[in-house]
Amino acid sequence: MDAYNRYVSAQDIALELANYSPVLMETWNLYQLLLGYFKERNADYFFDLIRESQNSELLPQSFRDKLAFLLKKEESIRLALSVPYNNGLVEGTNNKIKLLKRSAFGYRKHEHLFARVYWMQSPAVHSI
Repeated sequence: MDAYNRYVSAQDIALELANYSPVLMETWNLYQLLLGYFKERNADYFFDLIRESQNSELLPQSFRDKLAFLLKKEESIRLALSVPYNNGLVEGTNNKIKLLKRSAFGYRKHEHLFARVYWMQSPAVHSI
């Protein structure tokens, strides 16, 4: 039995924990704002907020180091946010192939491996 005796979402738990510490609350709020700007693909607000938060004494040094790293990669991040496409599909396919190779411990013929990859990538057809 959990301590809440009710359904609690991950966000509710995170917010409750953040209420225990002003440092954690500030970090959580900044993270949520940055995540929102990133999802909206608003690079200007994203980097303006990072620059404003860089000198905050309330944020932990490790978090500020991560923000500094993002500023170093600003040009690449802006480019990624400006284009409407990504390579997620290709990366996902590569990951599936690697998992298949790892679990199968090799195939006797390359054709069998390729057939299995094609089969995994095809849309599922369900019969009643």
